Amino acid sequence: MGRFSLIWLAIIFTALFGCSRRIADSPYENQPPETHVFLDPDSSLNSTSSIQVIYWSGDDKDGLVKGFYYIWEGGAIDSEWVWTTENSDTFHLRFLGDSALFTFRIKAMDDDLLTDPTPAQLVFPVHNTLPEIKFPPLCDVPETTFTVASFFWEGHDFDGEETIQKYQYVLEDTSNPSLYVDILPDTTFVTLTEADGLTPNQSHVFYVRAVDLAGAASPFIRMPRDTNGVWYVREPKGDYLIIDDYKTEDGSGEFYRSLLDSLVGPGNYSVWDIKRDEDGTGGPDLLPYFPYSEQIVFNFTESIKLFDRIMWYADDDPNLSLAKGGLPQFKASGGKVLFTTAFSENFTNLGNLSVFSPVDSMGTLVDSMGNRIPDIWPPAVILPDSLYADTFDNLMVGTFFPWPYSAIPKPSASVLYRLQASSRWVGQPPLAVIDAGNTFYFFSVPLHKVDGLGTVDDLLSQIFFLEFGEP
Repeated sequence: MGRFSLIWLAIIFTALFGCSRRIADSPYENQPPETHVFLDPDSSLNSTSSIQVIYWSGDDKDGLVKGFYYIWEGGAIDSEWVWTTENSDTFHLRFLGDSALFTFRIKAMDDDLLTDPTPAQLVFPVHNTLPEIKFPPLCDVPETTFTVASFFWEGHDFDGEETIQKYQYVLEDTSNPSLYVDILPDTTFVTLTEADGLTPNQSHVFYVRAVDLAGAASPFIRMPRDTNGVWYVREPKGDYLIIDDYKTEDGSGEFYRSLLDSLVGPGNYSVWDIKRDEDGTGGPDLLPYFPYSEQIVFNFTESIKLFDRIMWYADDDPNLSLAKGGLPQFKASGGKVLFTTAFSENFTNLGNLSVFSPVDSMGTLVDSMGNRIPDIWPPAVILPDSLYADTFDNLMVGTFFPWPYSAIPKPSASVLYRLQASSRWVGQPPLAVIDAGNTFYFFSVPLHKVDGLGTVDDLLSQIFFLEFGEP
């Protein structure tokens, strides 16, 4: 090997040896990671929304980014570093007043637990928008209620629905904040009772407002909506409630009121008209027309539970939805019911009927040729079933009524009354049934149309005072 080659070998050897000594004896120090932060591509640092979606990233030239620490400064946010392994988040900025200046700082941490000494940051002002609240159309309180009233509203916040922290309501006067009642933000419906301040025999006004995360509140809205409007809270009188579910003007209302007058005395019972007109309106005692049926049912249920005994009389379009929703709970609370109704020619809503009553199924009356009986005329007699022949009086049809239906009892229930045998129809169709607990009497004929013998008074007296017992 020549001299020149030996020299080059020596140089290469020295270089390699020197490098190895440098790696072993003088390693490079670990470098901290770097952090980057940004908003949505279309966002601006001057964004005024109290909801901020922020993204971040980190890189480490000699290791891996394990996660991030971030902190908010400004407004009403606690100044503490928060650990996260995410690369974005949505923040609801809380502050007092109309606006605030916020600073968001974030620093990456690598796998050697070294953090970025110069955190990335965003600085921006935020202006709060007041939340809004309104009552939807047709969700008005009636002119008169018992000591139960329900209210439904809609809340909105331009900064995002999530920024509504709560709702606050108060009765009569908004000048005393200590009387405000807080409601969770996901609740836009409230039912008030006497325990909540609905004083009987007085007029009332309901106010409600929305409050956001910044503590800013919408103006109060009032119900009734009219600036000078009030609604009247009527005291529930007595233990007995007549539910008027009857629209035809045929003297039925006077008939049932006169019966209760004689049984418990004038002024010792209450009457509730629940029949709506075809356009959805009605008298002052009607339920509010909420867009959600479960809220109507809840209001109705809580109202009827103010009483112990119900006499429900209906025309051929009974409100079975309310009965289905409210009567099972009424019975569960110890209430007892007498229900008398007619049915239309093409009645099909048996499902609702069987839920709340002792009726298993309904049948039509037919003649020997299988033709449907279209009507019943006086003086057809309705007889108590053999089990009750010594307890209840006969009834007689006093006024023509169309499209009679038989009421087939559930297995646990019993037939109370049957139509007397006739050459016009087959057999003795059952027209009234009673449940096993003696708490629900159901008549598939209107009682005011079968008082030809004047015995309905004694029938109600027997049911309400002897069969039902004292309230």
